[in-house]
Amino acid sequence: MMGAAILTNLPALLVVVPLLLAPFSAVLPIAGLAWVLALVGTGISFLAALMLQSVTENGVRISYHLGNWEPPWGIEFVVDSASSLTLVVMSGLGFQPYIGGDVRPWVSGNACRTASCCH
Repeated sequence: MMGAAILTNLPALLVVVPLLLAPFSAVLPIAGLAWVLALVGTGISFLAALMLQSVTENGVRISYHLGNWEPPWGIEFVVDSASSLTLVVMSGLGFQPYIGGDVRPWVSGNACRTASCCH
């Protein structure tokens, strides 16, 4: 039951999850915890994009009405095969630095904040 609710709301979750987690990761005092939260947020976004791509790759068009308001009164979020491929590429590019980067400076709290301090 809960899995069906998540699948029907995937277009909104793709946008909402990173937006909700970004302020929390910005104000966390522990840099390693903020890095983990950013990893989780971008990872969820990438997985949601992959699931949307698997649904729309056969020509299925998903129409999501934000706030349950029908167009033209409300906002309609449409996902088709071309837009879902774009979502996979963009969320994959956002997720890639977290899985391929060096986490040690962020976890230890010694990450340089400006380009002039990096050697």
